[in-house]
Parts: sequence; structure tokens; C-alpha cells
Amino acid sequence: LLGSLSDIGNLATGAYRGGNQTGYIDEAGNYHQRTCFVKGTLVDTANGRKPIETLQLGEKALSRNEITGELEYKPITKLFENEVELLFDVEVVGMIISTTWNHPFWVERDSKRLKIQKWTEVKDLRVGDIVTLKNTSEHPIKNIRQYNVSPTKVYNIEVEDNHNYFVGEAGVWVHNYLLTGTNSMGLGESLMNLGKKALSSAKEWITSFGNEKVDSKNEKKIEELDPSLQKPARKFIKSAASEGINLRITDGYRSIEDQDELYEQGRTKPGGKVTNAKGGDSFHNYKLAIDVVEIDKKGKAVWENKNWNRIGELGKQNGFEWGGDWKSFKDQPHFQITNGKKIRDFKKEQGGSVK
Repeated sequence: LLGSLSDIGNLATGAYRGGNQTGYIDEAGNYHQRTCFVKGTLVDTANGRKPIETLQLGEKALSRNEITGELEYKPITKLFENEVELLFDVEVVGMIISTTWNHPFWVERDSKRLKIQKWTEVKDLRVGDIVTLKNTSEHPIKNIRQYNVSPTKVYNIEVEDNHNYFVGEAGVWVHNYLLTGTNSMGLGESLMNLGKKALSSAKEWITSFGNEKVDSKNEKKIEELDPSLQKPARKFIKSAASEGINLRITDGYRSIEDQDELYEQGRTKPGGKVTNAKGGDSFHNYKLAIDVVEIDKKGKAVWENKNWNRIGELGKQNGFEWGGDWKSFKDQPHFQITNGKKIRDFKKEQGGSVK
């Protein structure tokens, strides 16, 4: 069912009014639209699940740090009560969540060429979109229904720092507001800093919660690896991110031709030597190695890095052999898992000669 004409008109213009309150302006001068849930909607707190209308200022709600992926209890800093005449029911995990048209849910959606993961307003949700729960499991939306109602009270909270929380018996991950002028928010858009762009450089490094996969650039490299390396590689990237070290995989699988070209650098081609391995002599050629580098807040590679020893330790904790431990040719960016095999074993399997 469609809502009232005024509701639909305001929805289309992005100026939806519930009662006589559309939103508020924060200390930084940013305008926030009201995004709310109906009475009785459960919210995870430090004292268990509680109806949203009973929450108090200072009470701690369960939230997720979008940088580290860790669950954290954060104080409630604002309480909101509003009235609306249009509601949406979102059916997921065997429950119905009743909310306003613009409340952001974290969803994953498959398109023809890539996976999209972002904060998405309820009005833009689709059946089949994947929501994430507090335990990081993922579940598809089964049904979405919109309908008009007599003026109905709805409620929302603002959560300190993380600006997100979990609703319903299952704990579905939602944001606490949406900045005017945005629609569906991509990974790590700077909501936590109330419209400032401080997190934009970090958005590529936010993990896809509830999914083993990491950010798209690293994931592309990981998916080219031998299956035995894919999970350790993801865990490596995530464990580093949890310590504020944002890693980019610069090399994964490398063809024989690419290996030969790299070998010539510093020999017959300009540049310094970066490898002693010719084509066929590197574990990169057998999808069993990765090269990584830390990326700074501006997205630039940090090769001269005081964190290399810690990066090496994190790699080893996730099952990798670290090139930084090698004595003859230290290769700090290099990590490999050989599964007990040597290069000669792969050459024999492929009918090649051992040099």
C-alpha cells in the first residue's frame, strides 16, 4: 500500500516530515533527518535487549566499530521521539522490523559485476538484499511492505562515536541517522565524524562484516590465490586492520612472463632489484604468495615503515612464512604458504626441468 500523498511527495524530495519534526542540526552544522523505529523494537544494550522507547541517556548500546570490526558498548547521547503516517515492514530472520522510510540498514547486494556493500535507506532496500547481524551472520530480506497509518510514535537514539546499533531479536545492524544530501552510504562514509571526510580514505579497508571477504581491491588479489591461502590472507588483512594497519596486497598470482619482467628490474631494466627469482622460481607463480604494503590515510604506500616487524608477526600468526626473516635476500613485503612443497615439486608436476 502507498502512504498518503504528502508522505510520498516528501519522500521523493528527501524532506519527509513525521509530525512537525523533520530532523535536527548538530554542533557541526550538519542537518540530520529523523530515522526511527516503532514502539517495542528491541535494541541490544549492556543490560540486554530493551524496547527502544525505554532507553535512557547514558545507557550503553551495543554497536560496531566500522574500522576495527569490533563490537563495543557506547553511550546513548540523544533520544528522539517522532510521529509518522508511513511505515515500512522489513521481514528478515523470521521477524518483522517496522521502521521509517529512511532508516539506514547495512546491506550487501550482488550486481552483475560486483558485490555492493553499503548503508541503504529502507525505501531503497530490495527483497534478497543481505543484512548483517551482531554475530556477523548474514541473512536475506524476505519481504518489504510499506503502508500508511494514523499518526504513530516512532523512536530513535544516537550512539556515541560509532553511530550504529542492533535491533530486533536477532540483532540487525542499523545506523542511527542519515545526513541530508546523502542517499545510500558507501563503506565508511564519514558519518561517524558527522559529515567530515576524515574516514573517506579509510573506507576501502573496512571489513565486510559477516562475510569472509575483505575490501574489493584486496579481494580481487585474494580470489586469484590457491584456495588454501584465501582464508589466511583475509584473516591477515583483517587482523592488521584491527590494529590500525591498513594493508594493500600489491601482488598475488604472478605469471611466468610477469616474473621474468620483474627479475630483469635492476639487471637489464631500470630500477633496483626486487627479486632473485626468475619465472617459475617464485611461489607467486603457483598462487601461494602475496606481497603487501601498508597504506596511509592519504592512500599512499608506506614502504619505509616502522610497522614491518609487526606486519611480519601478524602474517606469521596467520600461517605465513615472512620474507623479512630471510637472511640472503630480505623481502619484507613478501608472505607465502608453501604447503610443505618446494619449487622443484611444482616444476616436476608440470613436467618442467629443475634449474
